[in-house]
Amino acid sequence: LVVGPDDADSTVVVYEDFLCPACAAFEQVTVAEFERMTDEGTLQVEYRPFELLDQTDYSKRATNAFAVVLDEHGPEVAKDFHDLLFANQPQEAGSPPDDDWLVEQAEEAGADAEQVRGPIEDMAFEGWVENATDHASQDGVRATPTVRVDGEDVEGQSMQELIDNTMSAISYSGPEEQFTG
Repeated sequence: LVVGPDDADSTVVVYEDFLCPACAAFEQVTVAEFERMTDEGTLQVEYRPFELLDQTDYSKRATNAFAVVLDEHGPEVAKDFHDLLFANQPQEAGSPPDDDWLVEQAEEAGADAEQVRGPIEDMAFEGWVENATDHASQDGVRATPTVRVDGEDVEGQSMQELIDNTMSAISYSGPEEQFTG
């Protein structure tokens, strides 16, 4: 999912897993500013969800659902769905939400529930998920979130440092927002 213009001043690629608590924390802090900057045309963000955490099937199912929504309803609804999956992220341990919950989240994002239910339940984009996971591995991604700005990995020993370094790398000049997770 690519958001923002091709001629933006900076590009950010975020490799993420919908079950990863650090990914949700990164999204929580950056989502508003990334949206502002993409709307202004100064930033392009590419979200690359994949399955890293496999202790349950949630990561695979959520990524499949994301691909379904993107395919059926396009990038705007997929971005809203993406944001809802992180905003309502289940606990990493325990029983993950079922397909009905994924369909409800998709519907809240603007998808037609009847249009996405079958492909979500049937794992219609399972191959896409596997390809995304393989591609992340080939790109050297070993943890989530992995963030690249203008093709360079952003490092950080803590979530705050990763966020600060990301914002510095894209020449962010807005108010500082501290990570509180």
